[in-house]
Amino acid sequence: MIIYWLLLLYSLSSVAFDPLAFLSDNQKKGIDEYKQAIGVNVSGNENIGLSAYNNQLLKNNRCFKKLAEDFYFEIRKEDVNFGRNTKRPRRPSDAPSFSIDDRVLDSNNQRGKFWETALRYAGGNKNLAMSLVGVCGHDNMIPNKEILCPTEYSNIYYPESLGEGVDISPALRQKVLLIQGDNGSGLYIPYKYYHTIGAASTACLMLRRGVPAVLARTIVTTAVNGYRSGRLCENFLSPRFLGYTLDDRTKMSLALKDGPQSKVWKEIVAKTRGLSQKSLDVQRKKIEIALSHLDAQDYFRIQSPIMDECQKTKMSGQLVSFLKSYGSGQKFQCPSSMDNERCGRLKHRIQTWAVDREWTEAQHLAGLDFAQKNCPADIVNGDEIEKSSCALVENSNPDRIESTSSQ
Repeated sequence: MIIYWLLLLYSLSSVAFDPLAFLSDNQKKGIDEYKQAIGVNVSGNENIGLSAYNNQLLKNNRCFKKLAEDFYFEIRKEDVNFGRNTKRPRRPSDAPSFSIDDRVLDSNNQRGKFWETALRYAGGNKNLAMSLVGVCGHDNMIPNKEILCPTEYSNIYYPESLGEGVDISPALRQKVLLIQGDNGSGLYIPYKYYHTIGAASTACLMLRRGVPAVLARTIVTTAVNGYRSGRLCENFLSPRFLGYTLDDRTKMSLALKDGPQSKVWKEIVAKTRGLSQKSLDVQRKKIEIALSHLDAQDYFRIQSPIMDECQKTKMSGQLVSFLKSYGSGQKFQCPSSMDNERCGRLKHRIQTWAVDREWTEAQHLAGLDFAQKNCPADIVNGDEIEKSSCALVENSNPDRIESTSSQ
């Protein structure tokens, strides 16, 4: 049966899902809602698509908006109690809200609190609760135009806020740390748990309309790879990074060899606005990063030739195959023209891209698995978010409703 579903999915192109004749109208509607939510027609940014979807949901549903205002008012109040409404003083000013190597809230019993609170406000209606967590949970930086969301430092963005174990595996977390970790650079890796929350809320749109779990899993995986390919495509569309192009690579390599006193170093530094005012260590790091990006682009084109124009729907399969093979080191071979240092940076860049894809996929699948346990197929409720919300708002605690009026 699983093979049957997978074979029927073969005709799907990346994230551009065509209506499938073997599905019921209700199942097709669930897939269409998923497409709309993840922003298939929004250029390059899944989170922007989700933001627009949730803004429209709130705008069109007065009672659901009221319920969401009540819900997130409590979340923000709890954040104040935990000191999560501002940046933590022990972190650098440019640090992300949560780092992948930061587990400071383990002792605060916040695991699952976001979901438990949503269930309470939804009166136990899991599909409605999933819509609530999706409103602000899908991204910690993009503001919602209809209601006031928690700050990016809110407990809701802490890993496992949906529940204990609803997260990537410890092994993958260690892999990300190994490849992208601090290494003395002082940089923190953002956890990006909003991917898991967003994946759960959007997958629910399919599952609540009866889309088979195996089909939903294949759709989510395909969409994730299309999304990650789209992000990388932004570099391939215009081979440029930090102001440099593929044609600059020879000079960049010479600059790194000849050092800060050389003419070519000063010429390369001048190409990036404001870089000349930075320390020499920062200048070197920026040049190394830019060169590794450009080298990786070139390496990909040589090893996996594609069309000049980078189209994520056509490139996704090739890119995933490339990252799995070369990112794991199975096939990677250093170009003969490169010295060991430059080759090492190239290999690390490809590994970074590869683990980013693996990480994003794992986060989305963790969200999907959570949705499979918490989004019962319910044809009526799929269309009755507003009706369910109105019943809850009308019968809710007057004190709670009144408290939100002064937000």
